[in-house]
Amino acid sequence: MKRNLLIGLVSAAGLTSGALAQTAQWGVELVLDNDPRLAAMGVNYGTNALLPGPTATAVGITLIARVGITGGATSLGNYGVAAFGGGGNTANPNSRFSHNDSISNVTNTLWTSPAMAMQRGVSDATGTMRGLISSTAMSGSPDGRVANYRGFLSSGSNYNGATGNASGSTTPTDNPYATGTNTANGFITTSGGSAVILAATGQRGALSTSGGSAPTNFGTTGGMSPWYALYHLVFVPRTQGHDMQDAVRDVTVSFEGAFRYATMVNSIGGNYNFSTSALSARQSASVTFTVPTPGAMAVLGLGGLVAGRRRRA
Repeated sequence: MKRNLLIGLVSAAGLTSGALAQTAQWGVELVLDNDPRLAAMGVNYGTNALLPGPTATAVGITLIARVGITGGATSLGNYGVAAFGGGGNTANPNSRFSHNDSISNVTNTLWTSPAMAMQRGVSDATGTMRGLISSTAMSGSPDGRVANYRGFLSSGSNYNGATGNASGSTTPTDNPYATGTNTANGFITTSGGSAVILAATGQRGALSTSGGSAPTNFGTTGGMSPWYALYHLVFVPRTQGHDMQDAVRDVTVSFEGAFRYATMVNSIGGNYNFSTSALSARQSASVTFTVPTPGAMAVLGLGGLVAGRRRRA
């Protein structure tokens, strides 16, 4: 009997009540690069997609979120996700992406730092933008309502490159979106000997009034907003080294952070501009997948060959 070691996937959504007297219900997920919802959001990684598999050396993951209004008046404004980040304090810290792979926390001459396991992923078709999603606006949503998707913006776009890793302040000035100096796209560091991406934050940009109808108020229907793609990151499992053989194993990547949704939209200066809710309670999500590396699969292949010979004997 063969055991499938290629892909094992579990996705956990953080669904809790949030701001405005417990009237906001958040859906927060981490999804792989081939999740069908991404296409509906105008996000397509194409040849930059990184998926688990028999020779996977990296796995791409996107943070997506949506919001609904419950327990309040149906006229309460809900124009979708407006911002994400964190409060920068003990009760509501800055956003955080982390993983639980102990093998990737071990160093050697080939794998010099645990921080190598996390990267800001390519987030647009050109490959020049990384981390914070910058997709084009769309006029439709999966349920047929106008969604007015828009790329999320960051004051730290100069650190969007693959090697840009500013380690500035993690205390936000929260206007409500900035996260201190040079950290808006998140910076990669280690915490407890494990790689993390800290203090990523972004806001939804204004929409041009010439681009179509005004954004839909999902609060009037009491329904959930469409999904919004917010951030792309990459987990890179530790490569095979001379001192330790990589193993096929399940890895969980997790997110924690806070959100705002748009409560009102105003037409000002040729744009639809959003007013936002207070920062939500802490939300979380995780995704689990299998990461066989080339070195590990070579060992499995040899074992399978030996087993095959035994069966033929």
